[in-house]
Amino acid sequence: LLKKIKEPIVINFYYSRNLANGIPIIQNHSNLVRGILEKYSSISNEKIIFNEINLEPYSQKEDEANRLGLEGFPIDQEGNTLYFGASISNSVDEMESIKFFDPSRAGELEKKITNIIYKLNNPEKPKIKIAENIAITPINLSGTDLNIA
Repeated sequence: LLKKIKEPIVINFYYSRNLANGIPIIQNHSNLVRGILEKYSSISNEKIIFNEINLEPYSQKEDEANRLGLEGFPIDQEGNTLYFGASISNSVDEMESIKFFDPSRAGELEKKITNIIYKLNNPEKPKIKIAENIAITPINLSGTDLNIA
């Protein structure tokens, strides 16, 4: 799948690195996410463009993450919010987002990312045509050795 990507796919990984410093489970999971995204980019012969965006509180990049539908996780009483998600887009401006990379769902991570990449790599929906007025000839099965249970 990754080697057959036709048009570039851009993955913007939004991560509040500085806010995550005191949260080991998020730091470990971010290493896993980053590793998968970098590997996907490499396997795709750079058809997947991976960008990591370090979010700072109250910045334009944080506003951008909000506009894209990413969910922040409040981490303190000062109102600081940890972002840990991604926007994934293709060359025809279709976009999917992963609102938050939940560490408890690490086993589903590759499947989720791969499904989004597949969907964005194949933006044209399959077309189904309905045939009308087709004459169907019944098949006579009497006298055969066919057992129908």
